[in-house]
Amino acid sequence: MQQSSNILFIITDQLRYDALGCHGNALCSTPHIDSLARDGVMFSNAFTTISLCSPARATMMTGLYPHKHGQLANMGNFNGVFDTQVLECENIPRVLKRHGYRTGYVGKWHLPAEFDNKAWPFDLWERAPMGDDAFDIGRDVVQRIEWGGTAPFEGLSNLSEEEHQEYRVADRTIEMLDSFRDSGSPFALIASFFGPHFPYSVPAPYYGMFDGIEIPQPDNFNETFENKP
Repeated sequence: MQQSSNILFIITDQLRYDALGCHGNALCSTPHIDSLARDGVMFSNAFTTISLCSPARATMMTGLYPHKHGQLANMGNFNGVFDTQVLECENIPRVLKRHGYRTGYVGKWHLPAEFDNKAWPFDLWERAPMGDDAFDIGRDVVQRIEWGGTAPFEGLSNLSEEEHQEYRVADRTIEMLDSFRDSGSPFALIASFFGPHFPYSVPAPYYGMFDGIEIPQPDNFNETFENKP
């Protein structure tokens, strides 16, 4: 009988295609992602089904287009009508559980019915530590920028690297991997990182990595959209 493969699914948030070394960026340092691309398969002609976070995540969880799963707007913003239809759809953890997998999720969720094991049957489920100082700072700044106010958009974080959400998600993912390895069953684990989603509150030493380095503007930086619909 063929043994099932283990699955580790890593999600980042708002990471541009052209911000990776494996995609030709000579300025950004992304050695670990570059290593995954070099040793695995890189899809160089893939596109998201929608630019909004919650609908795109629902598509990854169900394999359906947004107009099929019904999650057409972001959770918590303007989503009064389209907030639960996706729960009626088949989803990844449900299918994997039927095939004998142990399943886990760590990190940013941004879909309805979090921690609901009937809707999303993960064996281990830890939403990102979004109640910690790192996320509270980010969330408050983002909301003021999007809906008004004069909050700073970027800066040196007053938290250490270890206190940031990305570090904690990585640590918890490693812990879950270790527990799954000892279970004797195939496993599927999703690690969902908040970064590099704005606001860009960056801890040392990363904040000073590009001091004195000229960063070229993209070709469309000064696009005026004149004569465009």
